Amino acid sequence: MFLAGMKESRTEKLELKNISSSVFSSLLHFIYTGQVFLTQTTVQEVLVAADMLGLPEVIDSCTEFLKSELHPSNAIGIYRLEESELTTENEAISSKLLCGAAK
Repeated sequence: MFLAGMKESRTEKLELKNISSSVFSSLLHFIYTGQVFLTQTTVQEVLVAADMLGLPEVIDSCTEFLKSELHPSNAIGIYRLEESELTTENEAISSKLLCGAAK
C-alpha cells in the first residue's frame, strides 16, 4: 500500500478501513517494539492487516503462530485461511497434516 506507488503513499491523511483498533494497536506496538502478541482469536485479522500494510515480519510471526497451532482438528480452517490470504508455506504444512489425518 505505502511502498507500491499507490495513492495512499502520497496522502497526508489515511483512513484505514477494516482494521479494528485492537489490531491496529498491536501493529503499532510491533512498529515501536518489534514484538507482536498473537492469539487464536486475533491471528487472522493481524495477518490480513499486516499484509495490507506491508509488514513482512508480522506476517512471518503469524505464520509461525499458525504452525504452532496446527492440529488435525483445525487444519482445514488454517488451510482455507492460507488459501485465501498469502502463506504458501503454511498451506503446504496444513495440506500434509490433512493428508495424514485422512489416512
